[in-house]
Amino acid sequence: STYTKWLAALALASAAEHAWVWASGGDPDNTTIPVFAVLVSVWCTLFLEAWKRRNAELNFRWDCESTVNMEPLRPEFLAKEGLERKRGVYMDQGFVLAPDIVSEGDAVPYYPWQWRLATQATTFTFTLGLMGGVALAVLSISAFKLWLEAYHSHLFEGSFVDAQLARALAITVFIQIMNFLWRFLAIWLTDLEVHHTDAAYETSLVIKTFAFQVVNSYYALFYLAFVAGLEIDLFGLRDRAGRPLADHCPPHPRSGAPDCMYALHSQMQVLMLTTQAVRNVVVLAPLLFGWLRARWAAQSMSQRRGSAKPAVIDQIEEELNRPAFPGMFHEYSEMVLQFGYLSLFAVAYPLAAALCFINNILERRTDAAKVLLLCRRPPAGRARGIGVWEDLLHVISISAVFTNMGLLYSSSRSLQDLGLSPAQVTLTCLGVEHALFIFKFLLAAAIPDEPFWVVAAKAKLAWNRRELALNAAHLADGDAKLRVDGETTEAEVDGRPATDEAVESEPTLVLVTERLPRKVMRTPEQQQAHEKHLAMIEQLREAGVHVSLRQDDKGDLLFALLSASDERFEQAAEDTRLDKRTIDSATGDSVSGEDVRHRYETWTRHLRHLFAPAADGYFSALERQQLLFSIVEGDTRAHGAGLDLDALVAEGVLVDYVSLPVEAAVTTLTRTWVSSYRTVPLDEVRDYLGEEVAFYFAYVSTYTKWLAALALASAAEHAWVWASGGDPDNTTIPVFAVLVSVWCTLFLEAWKRRNAELNFRWDCESTVNMEPLRPEFLAKEGLERKRGVYMDQGFVLAPDIVSEGDAVPYYPWQWRLATQATTFTFTLGLMGGVALAVLSISAFKLWLEAYHSHLFEGSFVDAQLARALAITVFIQIMNFLWRFLAIWLTDLEVHHTDAAYETSLVIKTFAFQVVNSYYALFYLAFVAGLEIDLFGLRDRAGRPLADHCPPHPRSGAPDCMYALHSQMQVLMLTTQAVRNVVVLAPLLFGWLRARWAAQSMSQRRGSAKPAVIDQIEEELNRPAFPGMFHEYSEMVLQFGYLSLFAVAYPLAAALCFINNILERRTDAAKVLLLCRRPPAGRARGIGVWEDLLHVISISAVFTNMGLLYSSSRSLQDLGLSPAQVTLTCLGVEHALFIFKFLLAAAIPDEPFWVVAAKAKLAWNRRELALNAAHLADGDAKLRVDGETTEAEVDGRPATDEAVESEPTLVLVTERLPRKVMRTPEQQQAHEKHLAMIEQLREAGVHVSLRQDDKGDLLFALLSASDERFEQAAEDTRLDKRTIDSATGDSVSGEDVRHRYETWTRHLRHLFAPAADGYFSALERQQLLFSIVEGDTRAHGAGLDLDALVAEGVLVDYVSLPVEAAVTTLTRTWVSSYRTVPLDEVRDYLGEEVAFYFAYVSTYTKWL
Repeated sequence: STYTKWLAALALASAAEHAWVWASGGDPDNTTIPVFAVLVSVWCTLFLEAWKRRNAELNFRWDCESTVNMEPLRPEFLAKEGLERKRGVYMDQGFVLAPDIVSEGDAVPYYPWQWRLATQATTFTFTLGLMGGVALAVLSISAFKLWLEAYHSHLFEGSFVDAQLARALAITVFIQIMNFLWRFLAIWLTDLEVHHTDAAYETSLVIKTFAFQVVNSYYALFYLAFVAGLEIDLFGLRDRAGRPLADHCPPHPRSGAPDCMYALHSQMQVLMLTTQAVRNVVVLAPLLFGWLRARWAAQSMSQRRGSAKPAVIDQIEEELNRPAFPGMFHEYSEMVLQFGYLSLFAVAYPLAAALCFINNILERRTDAAKVLLLCRRPPAGRARGIGVWEDLLHVISISAVFTNMGLLYSSSRSLQDLGLSPAQVTLTCLGVEHALFIFKFLLAAAIPDEPFWVVAAKAKLAWNRRELALNAAHLADGDAKLRVDGETTEAEVDGRPATDEAVESEPTLVLVTERLPRKVMRTPEQQQAHEKHLAMIEQLREAGVHVSLRQDDKGDLLFALLSASDERFEQAAEDTRLDKRTIDSATGDSVSGEDVRHRYETWTRHLRHLFAPAADGYFSALERQQLLFSIVEGDTRAHGAGLDLDALVAEGVLVDYVSLPVEAAVTTLTRTWVSSYRTVPLDEVRDYLGEEVAFYFAYVSTYTKWLAALALASAAEHAWVWASGGDPDNTTIPVFAVLVSVWCTLFLEAWKRRNAELNFRWDCESTVNMEPLRPEFLAKEGLERKRGVYMDQGFVLAPDIVSEGDAVPYYPWQWRLATQATTFTFTLGLMGGVALAVLSISAFKLWLEAYHSHLFEGSFVDAQLARALAITVFIQIMNFLWRFLAIWLTDLEVHHTDAAYETSLVIKTFAFQVVNSYYALFYLAFVAGLEIDLFGLRDRAGRPLADHCPPHPRSGAPDCMYALHSQMQVLMLTTQAVRNVVVLAPLLFGWLRARWAAQSMSQRRGSAKPAVIDQIEEELNRPAFPGMFHEYSEMVLQFGYLSLFAVAYPLAAALCFINNILERRTDAAKVLLLCRRPPAGRARGIGVWEDLLHVISISAVFTNMGLLYSSSRSLQDLGLSPAQVTLTCLGVEHALFIFKFLLAAAIPDEPFWVVAAKAKLAWNRRELALNAAHLADGDAKLRVDGETTEAEVDGRPATDEAVESEPTLVLVTERLPRKVMRTPEQQQAHEKHLAMIEQLREAGVHVSLRQDDKGDLLFALLSASDERFEQAAEDTRLDKRTIDSATGDSVSGEDVRHRYETWTRHLRHLFAPAADGYFSALERQQLLFSIVEGDTRAHGAGLDLDALVAEGVLVDYVSLPVEAAVTTLTRTWVSSYRTVPLDEVRDYLGEEVAFYFAYVSTYTKWL
């Protein structure tokens, strides 16, 4: 639906272009074609982003986001003979042995990975061979066409079919035949691979089918577009005169000139007009025949029964006579191929969009009829989208840019008709291609993946659920108090603090306030501050926090030392649902990460013995800090004090607050981390400083390790330079450029895997950052307060769920948009100023060379080096100034959370630093060598002073690469030194000041060991932890230098490696020793910086190939001509881009052990839950229908009395003869059938047995009571639509009350009944399948229907259609051209079918 809607727009443009063609003489290769090519490329991105948003909307509306497909093993896999059974768990990536958690009875067939690898290699080799055969067949058809033209041209005389049209028809027929054969071949090949789940099976089938169909459907078009016009002697044929018969472009019917675009247009026309018709015949004819056969059978049975209305048996037999639902595989395949035709070859056949649009309007109805009327009703499959097909659409969308620009360059005359020379055509195609690629990337990044109303509804839902949980906890606690320390006395806070006696427990957090004079001497303002301070301490003690008040030596400051008892920490751990490491139950050791028992679980007091104590207490230093902050700043309804420390500092109630360091942890980390060059102890860093800091050092460690390999190559290349005469622009440079491009992808994929590993080890995957509003935002004056919820995208009004007391400052989006527009305009202006400054330095260098060249005589500094030094100094000055400017600009934007603030700061900083740090290098690489008169300067003779490449010191020839090399060398050698001085000097000075102050205080106290007050004052004298922003910024810029300009300065990798070895230690010293201990921040990675690294990695391909083309002599030195250099750079650029993409797709994002551990954890938790439910139920039975009698299943089924409830599912078995006449095999089948019915009745399923008219088949009609469905809904945690509590209406999706919640019987009145009963037809089907196939420990029957069919116990099984739903959908869907009723389709057929029609509707609208 989405696809069809989007097709509508493109179809209009397509029809308009076609009208222009006919109006201008019928030439499809006209001057509008380039515009249409650009339009289609942009349309592809817009459509796919629209579908992504539509997909997110439907996921939210249909509650698919919580869908977890725990797929059973395929019956075909279970029935595979000769397989050993092992105790383990299967997942997508393979089999994991797990004898520690899987019992002998749960052992599964084990198919060794070596066998699967061998079969997959065989099947894919066969597929590749078949693809090669297809290519040879297309070439053979072309060769046969040449032979006919040379020796039998008289066959086409007087006929409307010429040789070109004959080839087009032959290729089209061949494509259709191969597509038809491939349907069976693909299934046969995939069956050989013995996949264990349907998902793995379908993924393999999709990949092979897409690969084959790309060659089968598109190879002929690529051949006509890029090969036929070259007139190469591919076939070795000769004409009558003995001349080679090379394929060629046919003459245009009007101009007579060779025209490959016309041949491509004809081939596309034939393909587009025939493919749809053939497809409908091949796919729909068998289904239509099966449906007619079912209708005829139903009518004959009705006539025999003497009733026009079919009974339930007639309905079953009619359903059995229909073909089984084949799935949506072929429909998706057709739509993806169609998308390829209209996007990859938009230049060749613009009318394709209009034809696709018309086809899809009809296709939508025929597919609806097929699903609803021609096939059996399918079991409702859950889904979250269109799966791997969406990835294939993105691949086609990107490829469309290259193919269309390639067609414009190689086959089209449209750009030449605009008056462009061949060189200008080449540059135009290249420029537009790169611009389109960048534009598509920026467009995809700029469009949010979710509509605003979905994000708003999720934010309101999160708020609502949090409030409900807090209120529930508050009501459950009643008036329970956690108060400690007795009453807060006036003497404690009026200037006479308690003496420095021992604190009750080790303090973790210290609040610092100004010491006020005695009560009688206070001003009104001081009295108000005193009362706030008193209230704050009261709140802390009410929350169970130990508060001990102290003063400093001078008596100016008052310290509130905060700590808590172990019992209070345990209470906080339960309130915050702290995830804590468990103990290995086998050995008693705490866990490390690689095994299923090495895990985090939610902490509870009654299971405290299962959790690992830390080295310095039951809770680690990090956990104590996090728990104490949760108590101090937590909601009062969850036992918290409800304080916002940053807001209190902003208001002036607090002077500051500090987290006290843990001396033992600092000592250990100083020895193993700061003073060591070995591997960073990441787990210890994380356990003391938190994930936010630990992830930075994990990234730097991974980056430095990967730099080691590149540094060796860099040093080897540099050694080669010196050995070959010291010329950096040598013939090894192209190889190094390719190496760096591949290295970038490998490193980023390695970091992605390392990130996933650390996320699992540190239990970061469940991290949800419910960030508070920034104190600076709360302190903003002049803001109205409104009842609503803030999220990253903006403010959502929610007066229905947010009380007046919880109203927040409202900053209108118009104000923020205006301030952000102002700040980004200022940033852009500053970036322009930087560019002008670099040009001014270059102009000044030219002026000095022309008028004051004597200044450089006899000096080692020439004009070029002077420019390099001046630019380097300018870059450092601007980087230093930008630190303050960026913060000032971002402060103006009034962001509501720290995450939004930091994201804005990162984007502005990255944009500015790209220009500031790289513009001079881009200028030297791509502009200076053009010798353009940019500055208007003149020498003494009046000639223009154009910038130029300086002469190489040895050869004397102009050499821009040498200038770039010099500039990079100066930058790389000075940047790190300047950075260390700018960043570390203030921190070192602050640390020294703190140490001097501590020593002087210790001397005054007469003790060498500082007391707790000395420790606090020492910590206060240290600078606050500034975060890792500048460190990340430096590392990203460094990555840019070594990757973007690898060609210019290969030694950069070695210098970066040496710098990072030292940097790792200085950063460690800064974080651990020079700054205050930061509050531990949770994180899941390095955030937006990773996206910027990927941008740089992709850009590196373009810049290095551009440098090889424009500034380097290395390819010319290999003997290539200018044209060959151009083609080589273009070819390598495109090949690298494709290779990087394939490499990133091929490398799994998670290490195998992480995936294995997750699979084992999921299995373990599921088994524990099932066993817990089974033990809780005891021996409770759900049996219905009484005992199963022998007479029911031995050939004398019950008569056709009324079924107890409406049947949903029917099991079909073969009717056996009476007991005395059965063979042993029949008796065994009878016993299995009897056992199956017993299991169903034990699970609470109503089973009614019937036979067909002929007496050959036995039908087991399955249904269940409403009570049994309710039990199943609770067992499966069914998510069901709620009722709008305000109006009593069932919900639709756009509001917070329009939601799904987990169904429970005692709250059944809050959920929306369906139109045909309390549970909808879809829910009844899903619930009955869950009862029939569910685990016996969760009240299920434990049957596998597909396995029973494979074993022969069942002949088949069918889901009975719901006549009312079929009638309604036939009227509103099958018989209508209006919008597809997606909600109704989903509620009857499930998400798997509904997502296909949603996609087609969106696609057609955009067409």
